[in-house]
Amino acid sequence: MQLSKQLFTLVSMTCLALSQAADPMIMELLASDAGKDLTMLAESIKSADLADTLTMAKNVTILAPNNEAFKAFMEMPKNKEISQDVLKQALTYHVLEGMVKSKDLTMMPMYYPSILVEGQFRMLDGMKQVVTGFKHGDSMIHFNGGLAVSSMVTKGDIMFDGGIIHIIDKVLPPPMNISMTAEATNMTKILGALKKAKLTDALDKAKKVTVFVPNDMAFDNIASVVNNATMESLTSILKYHVIEGTVAYSGGLKDMEVKAMDGKMLKITVGKDDKGATTVMVNGAKVIMADVLTSNGVIHVIDQVLNPDNMGEKPDPTKPSKPAFPGAASGTANLPSSMPENPTPPKNSAAGKMGISSIAALIAGVFAFGIIA
Repeated sequence: MQLSKQLFTLVSMTCLALSQAADPMIMELLASDAGKDLTMLAESIKSADLADTLTMAKNVTILAPNNEAFKAFMEMPKNKEISQDVLKQALTYHVLEGMVKSKDLTMMPMYYPSILVEGQFRMLDGMKQVVTGFKHGDSMIHFNGGLAVSSMVTKGDIMFDGGIIHIIDKVLPPPMNISMTAEATNMTKILGALKKAKLTDALDKAKKVTVFVPNDMAFDNIASVVNNATMESLTSILKYHVIEGTVAYSGGLKDMEVKAMDGKMLKITVGKDDKGATTVMVNGAKVIMADVLTSNGVIHVIDQVLNPDNMGEKPDPTKPSKPAFPGAASGTANLPSSMPENPTPPKNSAAGKMGISSIAALIAGVFAFGIIA
């Protein structure tokens, strides 16, 4: 009998020790000292009626904006009036399928599906909205969301019973349509070109697209071509920048030829620039900003306008790219604009704290109202 009591006591103590060592549930963690910088996230989870969902979630990664990030987000226009449904979508975009540990990230971008699958911010093709994750340098971890907003992990690898948490310094808006994203990232010339060619709506509603967007300077480099282009020729040029049926993130790009929307071939090459950095080229244009996420695919910003009648010289990432329209004169590409110039906001403003432009701040305010489809 005494031996049985001793065994029972030993088993009970072991079970107690194991239960004490177990990872806390998500809401318990947020209410503890470990979550002292996540009180606004905890309040938002309750307001969005997500507490039970996250408590039951298993094998997930939560990107947890800290209080400073939430404060900046709530200072944005109209965000204090954000609806429960839109808040729920915004928060579920921060919950990734699978456990992503800091050691899993490298300098090569990875694309992690979120659990956001419903509502007006879902992917148009029914797929899941993704977040880009990568390592910068030896220790800095970044996660990027929609509107080209990039967050940095301030504290990572916090375990809870359903997975892992990384505390980040910004709220990540879900990816939005191509025109809204272009506005937010100050790509005004492409917006004007799409408007002139009457392609904006078609591109926003297209499913699974990869768009190589020339920056504003690229359009000015061939101003004479742009300003004298007919509707037919401008449409042909723009369609040559779009790949249909494929969302080609930069991590999956390699030396290949792909068919553009106009039926002609694009040549993708991956090499090293004069500083040894990996450089992706499309025909003779360089990708200068990759993986701008949208609700129907991805944008890669390039430094020249592509010419459907001229694939250009053999790409050389060690040299500056050249316009693909021989004889074109530079100047100002006169294209219609739907919004004013996109100024850089003061660092102490809400937009500045979020690390986004003033136009993106305006869009974020509209996003809060949930009227962007």
